[in-house]
Amino acid sequence: MRFEDEFDDFPRRVRLKGVPPAWRVLGIVASIAAGLFLLAAVGLGVALIVQQEDREDRRSGPPVVVQQPFDPGPFAQNQPPLAKQFANADDDPDPEPPNPPYPVVADLENEFRNQHLDKLEAGGKPTPHDRFVQLGKEVWAAPPDVFPQQLRVSPDGKKLAYTSNQALMIGDLGGEFWPAVLEPEKVRMNGAGPVPRMFGGGPAGNFAWSDFGRYLYFVDSEGGLDRYEVGARQVEKLPFYGNDPLPVPLDRKKLIFRRSRAVPKLDAANGIPEADPTEIVMGDVQTREVRVLLPESRDKWTPLAVSPDGRWLVLSSNCGVDKKQFGHARLFLLSLTGEKPAEPKPIGPACADLSSVAWERDSAAFICARSQDPMPPDCYASNAPSIHGGSDLFRYDAETGRETRLSRGGGFAAPLLDSNGNLVFASWRFEPGAGRVRLISAPLAAVIQFAEREPNPAPRDVAAWSRLLDAVLKETGIPAEVRGEQLTPELLAKLADVFAKQFQQQFTAEPPTDSAGWGRVQQEMASLDFPLTARRAAVLVMGASQGEYLCRQHGAAWHLTTGPLRGFRSVVGGRDEALFGYVFNPFQAVGIGRFDDDEEWQPADWVTWVNQRAQGRRLILANDHEAGTKAAEQFADPALERARQLLRQNQAAEAERLLVGMLKREKHAQNEHLAGDVARMLHEHGRFEAMRQVVEPRAHQKPPSPQKYNLLGLALMESEPKLAIVQFRTALRYDLHYGPAYLNLARAYEKTKDYQSAILCLKRFLKLMPYSLLAPDVRQRLAVLKDPENRLFRDDRGAADRRDPP
Repeated sequence: MRFEDEFDDFPRRVRLKGVPPAWRVLGIVASIAAGLFLLAAVGLGVALIVQQEDREDRRSGPPVVVQQPFDPGPFAQNQPPLAKQFANADDDPDPEPPNPPYPVVADLENEFRNQHLDKLEAGGKPTPHDRFVQLGKEVWAAPPDVFPQQLRVSPDGKKLAYTSNQALMIGDLGGEFWPAVLEPEKVRMNGAGPVPRMFGGGPAGNFAWSDFGRYLYFVDSEGGLDRYEVGARQVEKLPFYGNDPLPVPLDRKKLIFRRSRAVPKLDAANGIPEADPTEIVMGDVQTREVRVLLPESRDKWTPLAVSPDGRWLVLSSNCGVDKKQFGHARLFLLSLTGEKPAEPKPIGPACADLSSVAWERDSAAFICARSQDPMPPDCYASNAPSIHGGSDLFRYDAETGRETRLSRGGGFAAPLLDSNGNLVFASWRFEPGAGRVRLISAPLAAVIQFAEREPNPAPRDVAAWSRLLDAVLKETGIPAEVRGEQLTPELLAKLADVFAKQFQQQFTAEPPTDSAGWGRVQQEMASLDFPLTARRAAVLVMGASQGEYLCRQHGAAWHLTTGPLRGFRSVVGGRDEALFGYVFNPFQAVGIGRFDDDEEWQPADWVTWVNQRAQGRRLILANDHEAGTKAAEQFADPALERARQLLRQNQAAEAERLLVGMLKREKHAQNEHLAGDVARMLHEHGRFEAMRQVVEPRAHQKPPSPQKYNLLGLALMESEPKLAIVQFRTALRYDLHYGPAYLNLARAYEKTKDYQSAILCLKRFLKLMPYSLLAPDVRQRLAVLKDPENRLFRDDRGAADRRDPP
């Protein structure tokens, strides 16, 4: 039988001559399979397109890159501040539960929030920073979890652009904000979770508005110049490469930017290779012709703003700046009217922080935000973050270069003059639990009047402070090299009184009279580079003056002995377990630059810091550790050791009576450190009711602390676990990273049979503090709680705890 006879029932039209029937069948099956695969591919493609369209609709139309004719609109102002971008790695892939059993940021107690504002509402004296801010009204405030790195307000004062979390955000003041350019895919960064990625890596360097907020110019991470149309949410690639684009107001085709030339890179002697040489140019977008404004050099030039009449360009540069002042720059003014490149004219001093520039409408002057070195005294009264702490607003006359300081108190950046004649500026102020930047709008006329009438104290430099210190030593007749045994209480008091008098005479200002004032003076002096002789004088005068303040206001006692004033390295003389006295060396705490190579970190406001560390214990001001410790022993109360003996002898009732009575005495009433030690002693012996009597009245006293509420929760744990939960949660409201409260809160939830909440508390701890010393204990507790067969835990009576946690 022929091979084909087995397939006689197939239609004749599918039978091919010369092809075996088996291969014919295989071909037919393969064709059918290919058709089905094609149909599936088409269906999958349609589904992906629909899904992508849904995503785009939810984003209200994503920006796209288009090629279209370049048509820049009229330009009123541009103000690109110089600021760095920082990645935000706090993105959380595991969101909070709807009703977490532990506090979150929104639950933080308000006692540590807005303290400065609360003081003003209660009739406190406003700082120079406050008086300047009160000239205008707030038009925008950054949300609590947003930390903008750059800020630019549109020329009409209605829109804002800033960078945050590696995204360029744009929106209307008082309205919604959206990422300017996004890639559709998501990436993982630093293991922190999915975050949006900017087109081309995001804006690099400065960016500038034009056409009253219609367009935003920026540089992508690949060096290309781009223009973003806000209304259409589209990005156009421009025909140039460079940095810091600035549209020219009176010529719609011109764009100023900086470009570089590639040169071989050699290892420099200092390990920092030189950057490519750069030049400032003006490009014609239509003809692509380029005109050189500043010829090529190794100096770093950054164009900041073009005057509205197109005649002037403001730049910043390190040209002529001392190379030891790394990162410092100064302003320059360049004429754009000539055909040949002009020589830029320097304006103002060199500084570490040069922010944005805004021209006045008549092109007669411009306003800039810059830092000051040294900072004026009024800057230390503000609580602005250090990034802009000494930055104020200055007005410069274009013809004469005359500089006028407009603001006071520091913490200002990103000035803009809108079309209504208002000065819009950013005000930085640190708020515990938030860190805020706000935009304020004030009439320019009111700002100028403020600058004319408000005192403008000159910065107090090393020379001014040295004259003051020399005058104090001369009047008191005390040499700077004096030793501890030579300083009597009378001499120490005289040093403090003469310092206050000379401070008022030479600085025409009130001397410090409280801890905040001493903190400001300490910060001011620590920022200066004193010579060795002046440092020794400062250690003596400031240590004696601030030590006398502690004696007169906080009951401290001097105990100076034979030896140098800076007798021991540690700022904290006594150990924290000393219950009745706290040894402290005020001379060691004076931070003036670096006294020597072994200098330890010095707290800025150490007067407040030492009182917090002392926790109500008697302060012993000593230049020798051991001598100060022995002096502190005279304040010890024998009742404490007697109570310990009674507890060891199982006479708990008598021990409780002694301890509670001891803490009621006037000399111990403010000793929180002693009270905490007594509470822990009672807890170790299971005397929870007495522990509650000790802790409860102190937990609600100011200053509040998580430690107090944690102890109160432990006192209530066995008898009233539901009330203990309230105390542990309160402890965390004062410090979200206070680890012991998370473990105790989880244990309290266990006692109320709420195992799921206990698990969430332990997970929360590991999310916040995965490398804490308590993390191994937390993981062990979590593993036991999540094991449904666990029978490991036993209650305090030793009986098996028959629990079935989920």
